[in-house]
Amino acid sequence: MEATISQAQWMALMTSLSCDSDTKLRKQLPSFLKEYQSRAKLLRLCEYVFGLAKKPEEKAIAKEVAVELFSMMMKTTWPAYPTFCKFLQQSEVRGVTLDTFCGLCDVANKYPTVDILLKSYDSTSAFPSLADDFVAWLVTEVTSGEVTTGDVDESME
Repeated sequence: MEATISQAQWMALMTSLSCDSDTKLRKQLPSFLKEYQSRAKLLRLCEYVFGLAKKPEEKAIAKEVAVELFSMMMKTTWPAYPTFCKFLQQSEVRGVTLDTFCGLCDVANKYPTVDILLKSYDSTSAFPSLADDFVAWLVTEVTSGEVTTGDVDESME
């Protein structure tokens, strides 16, 4: 993954977060991400993170980069994250566009647990088709026993 940020930008961010070490930054990340539960803030964060990761001449980021970004943004806040990453890694998707990236983050924000996702997901909403594919895959995997509640971090539910 390629990203560019100046030392001055980094230092300003670390100072604003009261972080003077990577350990303090890691401890701050979950509370930092909770601030982005409002849809508007979340989408701004997604656009910023995506922009850092995307090569200037490309319109999408590689699937592997998307998985890493989703890990940073959702691992501690979305119980379906491990299952979603399993789906994404098995999918034939090569790249993820900004709209898809933001839409998938929006799904994670709107459906905070697997139960809510399975019971309430609306495939007629304006979510990316990859989200529809994930929910369909998840239903099939749960029905067949390939994915169990043990595959979801229940401590977050």
